[in-house]
Amino acid sequence: MKRVLILTLFALTAVAFARPPLVGPHGEPEKEVAIYAPKPEYPDSLRSRHVGGAGVFVLHVNTETGLVSSVEAKQSTGVPLLDASCKSAFMRWRFKPHVVAPRVVIPISFNSSQQ
Repeated sequence: MKRVLILTLFALTAVAFARPPLVGPHGEPEKEVAIYAPKPEYPDSLRSRHVGGAGVFVLHVNTETGLVSSVEAKQSTGVPLLDASCKSAFMRWRFKPHVVAPRVVIPISFNSSQQ
């Protein structure tokens, strides 16, 4: 009986301390890994003309400091101004040191119906 109770407590403890993966389905960081993650601006000049796009960006992160060292467009949004907005915002992102992966993939889309 003691053995069953001990095994049950051990199993419950393991479940209680189990954590979800730190990376989302597209490789993007979960909120607990990103310390600071400002959204890229969607310029009014593009929004008002219903100019949008979708892209995928790769953040190269220094795992020791959590700072983004560079950003590359794996897939451009197709609009240079949106790409520049993404790169500018993503360069300011900050992550928990020693927790974040060296490469973080961020999919993003812009459409005029966004708030």
